[in-house]
Amino acid sequence: MLKKRVVFVVLFAGIIFTLWGEGTREDRTRLPNNKELVIAGITLQADYGKLEGGSIHAKKIPLKDGYVESKAYPVKGLGECPLTIGEREGDTLKVLRRNPPEEGALYPLMNLDIYSSIGSSRIPIEKYGANVTVTIPYTFLEGINKSRPGREQFLFIYDDESKTWISIEDPDSGIREVKRGKNAITFTIERWPVDDRMISCGP
Repeated sequence: MLKKRVVFVVLFAGIIFTLWGEGTREDRTRLPNNKELVIAGITLQADYGKLEGGSIHAKKIPLKDGYVESKAYPVKGLGECPLTIGEREGDTLKVLRRNPPEEGALYPLMNLDIYSSIGSSRIPIEKYGANVTVTIPYTFLEGINKSRPGREQFLFIYDDESKTWISIEDPDSGIREVKRGKNAITFTIERWPVDDRMISCGP
């Protein structure tokens, strides 16, 4: 009887360990190459570039300490970076250059972890010329910042080194090809730290 109990305990422990291990391995989302995948309401599409024998992963993780999703955080100096907003006139896309207000509020919408993976190593996507295209519906932005239409909002990322918010249209942001469509804003991430980076909308 005792032997059966020992066997049962060992088997039960093995099952728990296996399930826990699976949970750990699944604690990230693998982005397929050149196929769209929706994570937490936004669409991601990875281009593996020269990455061979590895994969690209993305995950929404909790915001950094001191920040709450959808909460307004007053900021200054936003008008230093000119931003582009496209407006359609018939079949022609007219691009206007505007500055956001000098002062306003930013609304964190997500803390996004993106990286390449080969074996157990986490590697920046830029090392292999990989990139990830992100599409965020305007309705998603309006759910975060209700003070203005989604199409009129700007996006920023948080730079951990300088401790500042940077427009995604700033050359130092690591983001290119920012496009405002009819229903969503789309941009391509070329450089991203092997860590995580907050994204906000506003002001």
